[in-house]
Amino acid sequence: MKRIVVLSIIVCALCATAVWSATSQPKHQTDNQQVKFGFSSVGFGVGIVDPDDVDVTAGFSFFGDFAEIRPNVNLEMFLGYWQQSEDVWDGGDVTLRDFTIMPRCKYMFDLQSSSVTPFVGGGLGFHIVSAGIDVPTMEYGGGVIIPGYSEDETELKLGLDLGGGMLFNVKDSMAIQTDAWYSMVSDVSHLALRVGLVFKLGR
Repeated sequence: MKRIVVLSIIVCALCATAVWSATSQPKHQTDNQQVKFGFSSVGFGVGIVDPDDVDVTAGFSFFGDFAEIRPNVNLEMFLGYWQQSEDVWDGGDVTLRDFTIMPRCKYMFDLQSSSVTPFVGGGLGFHIVSAGIDVPTMEYGGGVIIPGYSEDETELKLGLDLGGGMLFNVKDSMAIQTDAWYSMVSDVSHLALRVGLVFKLGR
């Protein structure tokens, strides 16, 4: 619940920025603009992931804006990965992994005079979730031996992402991105906080 509250505060703050931007800047006269395809930026990020009922772990991502469907509205392809292992019994471990493939729609707030570009967005995509357990052979003496075993199961799950962030434009060709996304996925919902580098390619 706390994660949802945190994300809601972030999204509300970004929406407030959007309202201020819309009321203080002239409207774009590009309603008839066609969809523009082609990567305008690519980037990578690292950060922390806080899954439900699992300890916090590291997360990695690759992403890129591959289309502009209307002014300030971009489609992003997102690839993410995180893994967490926990010890069980005598030397055994349980591992949970999540690999995400997801298109996201982002609204980029054009502040024009600012070097900061806030954004909010959402996406619907796939999570390849793997859960595995590895238990070594255990000897308790007196001829008592419990054989070890390993088991791994992979499922394809549908997930919904909601979030937002900030682009800090370092120069024309590069920016630093910070973002927060909450992924709603069966059994492995999680909050991700990341920072990364974005390289602007142009179209």
